[in-house]
Amino acid sequence: MKKTKTNLLFAEFINASGYQERILQAIVHYSSLSSDVNVLNLCVRMHGDLFILLTDNILSKNLHLTEENQNPSPKETLHHFQSSMKLVEYLLKMNLHTEYLIKTVTKLINLIYQYAQLLHEEILKKTNLTIDYPRVNLTQMKEPTQKRAVPLFFLDDQSLQIDEFQTPVFSLDFRRIDRCTELIKDGHQKIFEKKYPEALELFLKAANYNATAEVLTLIGWSYSLTGNIPKAREYCLKAIKIDPDFGPPYNDMGNYLLTENRLDESLKWFDLAKKCRNYQHREYPFINAGKAYINKKEFEKALMEFEKALTFTPYNKELTETINRLKSSLKHTTNSVTFLEDAPLQ
Repeated sequence: MKKTKTNLLFAEFINASGYQERILQAIVHYSSLSSDVNVLNLCVRMHGDLFILLTDNILSKNLHLTEENQNPSPKETLHHFQSSMKLVEYLLKMNLHTEYLIKTVTKLINLIYQYAQLLHEEILKKTNLTIDYPRVNLTQMKEPTQKRAVPLFFLDDQSLQIDEFQTPVFSLDFRRIDRCTELIKDGHQKIFEKKYPEALELFLKAANYNATAEVLTLIGWSYSLTGNIPKAREYCLKAIKIDPDFGPPYNDMGNYLLTENRLDESLKWFDLAKKCRNYQHREYPFINAGKAYINKKEFEKALMEFEKALTFTPYNKELTETINRLKSSLKHTTNSVTFLEDAPLQ
């Protein structure tokens, strides 16, 4: 029973730490973020709070940060975070089946998510960068609000209290989950570097460990980026068959039809994507439906779609500018309307 708990906790820890690492990677790579005062302050606070949690609960309270390590740069924060997470990962893999470790790592996961929300919020305010949210398994999500565009993820330790008769449903070997997660993370990095064939290879390997709807959709996305649209469609349909409530493959199918100017067909897929319960970036199908209506010269409908998308991502500057341009164009009854050039596939 405790082994199953540790395995479940390990998967949630990998999700949380991977999400925060993606955020820190983005901050390090974008000078507008790495030099921002709010971002710098949050990085310093997170670094200090993580150190306190680890020393108080896992290491020793006699350890202290030196003065030079009390105000790390974003790059130093990333390196310290990665090292700390490797330590926790090692402890979890040792199968130290204690309630104390489970409670401590749960606290750590929730601390990571608290700072992830604040840092992700700053990224949305200052850039149009898209960062994938963590996969929601046992972790829960508080929906975005008017004040917070980024949802707060959290893990309730009660969610780990699973009856032993139910454990086979959740008892995927954690090494397999770990390897799949690593391959997905590496694949996203290759996408970021525009090395699409390499990304495709990594996602295909990930499917060998755990062929989820997400992994199959990523394979389809990679095929589309290499120009193989028929294969992309094939994997989207496979993903939908596995999890009909997972939104991204519906959106991607609509996108492939949109690029072929099959506008009415694409809109049907975007409508299906909007109805899916499991879709973290809910703005995408609205943005893409707006693009379809632009191509159909139905500008009022396009405006409605873009405005709905903005409710899910209120800090998206590009989308806001598109809405303003579209409103201005409609006022002057011109047929020349500028719109988003590249809405993301997923």
